Amino acid sequence: MRTSFTVAPDVADQLRERVEKSGKSMAAVINELLRDALSEGPAQKREPFRVKPFNLGLREGIDPLRPSRQLYEMDLEEFEAKNR
Repeated sequence: MRTSFTVAPDVADQLRERVEKSGKSMAAVINELLRDALSEGPAQKREPFRVKPFNLGLREGIDPLRPSRQLYEMDLEEFEAKNR
């Protein structure tokens, strides 16, 4: 199939580099890249990204997503202690 499309300048530079390094034609390089992208090629074989949890060192009962709540409770405790 013959088709035409516009390639971004940065992509065109990368394509030219691959063509020079491989010694293949532009069409051959583009076809290889498209086959890899459309199949279960190299991009699909990567390990899934995993988040490694670590201890924040927070005391039990402290919610790091609601710091204003803890500040409010601390202020309330201080106020109550002063007014006893």
